[in-house]
Amino acid sequence: AMEEEDLSMQIGWNQLFQQFVSDLFVDTEERNAPVVTIDNLDKSGRGIGNVLHTLSQAVDFVRTKYARRFSPAQLPETNHLSVLAEGLALYLNSALSTPQYEALSAQLSAAAIHWLKSFMRLDPNTRGSFTRDEGTGRQFACRVALHNKFPNYEELGYQALTGQPIFYYTSSFMSESFHALGLPSSSFRQITSSEQLEKFIVEDQAQERVPVMILACVGSGVTEQLSELRAVSQKHGLLMHAEGDDLAMLLTKDPPKFLQTILSCECFTISPGEWYGLASSSTCTFLKSGLQTVRTEKEKMFALPLWLTMQYVGQDRLISIISKARVLSREMVKLLSNSPSVITHSSQNSLSVLFRYEPVTKPARLFHKDFLNSLNSQVLIDLSETAVLLHLDMMLLENCNCMRFRPLFAPELSNIEPSDVRAFVDRLGRAIECINATLSCAPDFEEEAQTHQGLQCVHVRNFVGIGAVRYLPNFLRGVNLAPEVSQEVDAVNSLLAKELAKQDVLFSEGTTTEGKICVCLGVETKTIDNNSPVHYTCAITEKIEELGLRRKIEEKFGEILAQGIQAAEKHMKVENELAEVQQGIFRSIPVVGSMVNWWSPVEKKVHGKSFDIGSTALRNVVLSPSAQKKAEGRTSSESAPSTPSRTSSESSVGEELTPIRGASVEAVAPPSPSISEKSEPLEPIEARISDSDQPSPIIPVTDDEPDLPKPEPLPLD
Repeated sequence: AMEEEDLSMQIGWNQLFQQFVSDLFVDTEERNAPVVTIDNLDKSGRGIGNVLHTLSQAVDFVRTKYARRFSPAQLPETNHLSVLAEGLALYLNSALSTPQYEALSAQLSAAAIHWLKSFMRLDPNTRGSFTRDEGTGRQFACRVALHNKFPNYEELGYQALTGQPIFYYTSSFMSESFHALGLPSSSFRQITSSEQLEKFIVEDQAQERVPVMILACVGSGVTEQLSELRAVSQKHGLLMHAEGDDLAMLLTKDPPKFLQTILSCECFTISPGEWYGLASSSTCTFLKSGLQTVRTEKEKMFALPLWLTMQYVGQDRLISIISKARVLSREMVKLLSNSPSVITHSSQNSLSVLFRYEPVTKPARLFHKDFLNSLNSQVLIDLSETAVLLHLDMMLLENCNCMRFRPLFAPELSNIEPSDVRAFVDRLGRAIECINATLSCAPDFEEEAQTHQGLQCVHVRNFVGIGAVRYLPNFLRGVNLAPEVSQEVDAVNSLLAKELAKQDVLFSEGTTTEGKICVCLGVETKTIDNNSPVHYTCAITEKIEELGLRRKIEEKFGEILAQGIQAAEKHMKVENELAEVQQGIFRSIPVVGSMVNWWSPVEKKVHGKSFDIGSTALRNVVLSPSAQKKAEGRTSSESAPSTPSRTSSESSVGEELTPIRGASVEAVAPPSPSISEKSEPLEPIEARISDSDQPSPIIPVTDDEPDLPKPEPLPLD
């Protein structure tokens, strides 16, 4: 009874899982999915139905958040078959003992390898081995090379090395799998041509290093000189390993001639699972007869999905899939070659087409690599309507984003026609034309915007468009704005961007590299002429006048200025009261106070206040260094004995004598000797002017920080 109950429960599970999978690929109803929270585990457990319902909510949430829409998922029949095979492998692992499971896996692998060798017309003595993925297959090939170069490497490890082994590879993505070999990073050197390979080999041999293997990727977009690389490897006794999408053409009846070099390599890796559209890669590495092999992973039914699919699909259907992908790739390369702004990194014989858009402007401009990477990503997103059907994606090639067309791996290859490729290239050409014209207009727009007061050209990281400006009145230029002041300016620019966007989709709100709000002008889809920069700037300035943005900022800063003046008066009043207390009572007596002040002048300790409307800060106003020297000179002249007369040569350099108001010019002329003997000594003009009449310096200076720039006065017109 217990066994029957367990069997009934498992059948119920099967039905629940089948319903879940069906909903996963069929249900497209849009709904507000809740966030899946992490709760504590129930001590008594939960039913599978409730668990699958929680998982369904998690799927709905990620679909809604990251795709912004629900779209029906596609599951090719071969992919579905491989999913079932993966589950079947787990069932077999549970039902069979370990020896039985490994023996069955070895038989299935041997059958699949035999079929692949027959398809590619390989030597019957060629050995094959299934691995988890391409990275594992690459590591297996490197270990084989080390074992053949250093015979005892598998047993002794690094002790068997007679010198540092060196591997040469053509694609940067290969480096990720080298870490598992336990060798230093200096043992792996990337190459781009056969000439560079020859140079590196000579250098390494001169430093008593041991070149071991060349790893080449066919169809990755890197310069592929297979025949030249193979000649260099044979010249210096190096093993050569090849991999890549283009190896699929070895299964066709008429493979390209350049692939014949692959058959002479010591080893190569293919991924037939991807060619069939399987969920698992089913990677297989072939070794040339005569090579000493090494231990591989234990048999884990890696070949089961491929074994099932190859029998279901057959050879003719696979060859037709590869042939159609080859036709589509040729059409893409042919059409892209007509555009001077597109750089193609693949040949017409390649199954994968890699291309990159680089703008061509008049006059010519140089663009940063990060900008070009962002530009290519944005172009692919904008063309997603046609790019999704072709299964285009982005690939990093030598640290540069490239668009990649891989028809062999498209889930709907049977529905893709050459007309779809032409439609995509046509839309790409129109987008390139608009972007080229937009980027050509950008320098003229920046020059025109700088002629308008209040417009400030700013930089938005990796922004594709005519440019970006920020409205900032002139009286705030060069001022360190306080947070509340900066927020007010950001609010004004945000309002400006939103109002401009209502009249033209060209305008949008953006954020500068410093985190400030600005107005962005994107890609212009209309015709651009010489008057376009003037038209754009006039539209912005007219909207500024219409919204009265300058008046709003002035009103805001008028309030801030009034508050600053009140604060300055309050601080000065408190400091004056403290200064009077410090001077003492003797200085307040009329006659005695004059004698005390003459004998011991009071140093002015109450400074004026400077209010910065930008930072809303109060600072003491002190003399600049040059003014302090003049003040010291005046103090010394007051305390020193006066001479009867003073000539112009005795006056200090740079000192100006300003006539006293109401006096004639003759009043300050040097007196005659006779008069000077009877008259009082002539007091310097500066000494006659009280401290309150002296012009106070505007630049606030402290001991710890340099002088700040003089803020411009607040316009009140």
